[in-house]
Amino acid sequence: PYRRALQPGHFVQRSAPFHHAIQSVPGLSSPEQQGLIDLAMNDTPTLRLLLAANHSRGSLVYDGTCFRMSGRPYWPCRLRRRTLARFTAAGFGRRRQLARAAVVGTLEGAVRLGILPDRQRETPIAPLLQLLRQCLKPSTVRRLSCRLAQQAEHIEQADLVAALYLQCGDLHRAEQATHLAATRLQNEQQPQAALQLLRRLRHVAELSEGYFAIRQCLLLEGIIHHEAGRLDAAEAAYNRVVACYDGHDEDVILGKAYKCLGDVCKARQQFEEGVTILGRARELYQRLGQNLELSHTLNNLGNIYWVAADYRKALDHYRQALHMQKQLKATFEVASTLSNIGSIYVVSGRYQRAERIFNLSLQLKKEIGHLGEMARTLNNLGYTYYLWGRQHRAVEALTESLDINRRIGSQKEILFNLENLATLMIVAGQMKEALSRLREGLDLARGLGDIPHEGVFNGLMATVLRRTGRFDAALSCLDSVADVLTRIDDSR
Repeated sequence: PYRRALQPGHFVQRSAPFHHAIQSVPGLSSPEQQGLIDLAMNDTPTLRLLLAANHSRGSLVYDGTCFRMSGRPYWPCRLRRRTLARFTAAGFGRRRQLARAAVVGTLEGAVRLGILPDRQRETPIAPLLQLLRQCLKPSTVRRLSCRLAQQAEHIEQADLVAALYLQCGDLHRAEQATHLAATRLQNEQQPQAALQLLRRLRHVAELSEGYFAIRQCLLLEGIIHHEAGRLDAAEAAYNRVVACYDGHDEDVILGKAYKCLGDVCKARQQFEEGVTILGRARELYQRLGQNLELSHTLNNLGNIYWVAADYRKALDHYRQALHMQKQLKATFEVASTLSNIGSIYVVSGRYQRAERIFNLSLQLKKEIGHLGEMARTLNNLGYTYYLWGRQHRAVEALTESLDINRRIGSQKEILFNLENLATLMIVAGQMKEALSRLREGLDLARGLGDIPHEGVFNGLMATVLRRTGRFDAALSCLDSVADVLTRIDDSR
């Protein structure tokens, strides 16, 4: 019987400081506490009213050991009216300021735009902004959104620009801002935040002008999924790009979608289908006269034949691409294609020729000054030395590549460096050093959400642990590999 009589308000003293009061209710998780903090607005008596209202509605229940919140906390009408009364009692300038902040949608965004002072972050007004947003007329929201979007453009806040242009119905400008913001987030290793922006744009496009206006963002969404190993989701995004061209003129974006679909087929080892799709991209670029993009497509075809172990055809396509790039004086592309050609000689066992071509590619990249590509070529060169049996040179090249990637903050490339270094150390019998590299790589892969690399590092770690006699730990790593395989979104 005491459980039915026990109420959360019994744990909160009316005179207690708010930060003590919110901690007094046993069992509430941090998100549940935060939901109550937002609505209570740092006032202990208000918190007691919230707890009583949610308990009486069954939203906050005692399970025998602690209180649990089911769903979002209920905000009673009495407290909502009190919040609006404070708003109406404020001066015109303050009401105008809060209305503009409500249109922005978040307190943090309003501070970034200079609508609210930075000290306002400490003032719990989020419920008021939410309530005002529901009260404003749609025409007022559209008008203020357009004005605030222009203000956000001046201070280069692309994510706010995208959200505000979506609110005012300007899909074209929203698409441009979303692509810019999502690209920046992806470069900063925040793929989930980038996908959230892209999905919001896609949902709005479904209700208005369709996908053609946002095809560039659809392509970027597929690329982000592809890099994370979610091939089914990437393929769906690329197919949306292809489908939206029905009744529209072809352009280079369609060709890029074909190339990306070809890469999906390569990852699945569906080589014939991949060659067919890349053939469409090749024909499209020939019709459009886009010779540089055509050379990129030839490289992609070479990559498919490379994975399919048809090295003669791969080398033939790489050489065609190299010939076109030399005519176009595209030094960066020439250096990249030389690196591809070098990889063919590596797998063919012609290490001396591969070394000469990799060094030529490295020299061109140094002239350009592209540190990321320099690191990638050094990584390939290190792997060549490793296969060649020149372990000392391999360690030098791989370490230099890792140092460059750490300097420029290229987290994805660091994963490949750590993988190759760990493999080299395992072969050399340096199990302790290899385990250190593998743990660093596994932590980084988890932080980046790189599921395929989680499997790679766990598999290598299982090898190290098995060789050092730690069989239980090795088995645990292999179980993690199996878990990774089930999490990769590719049913085939």
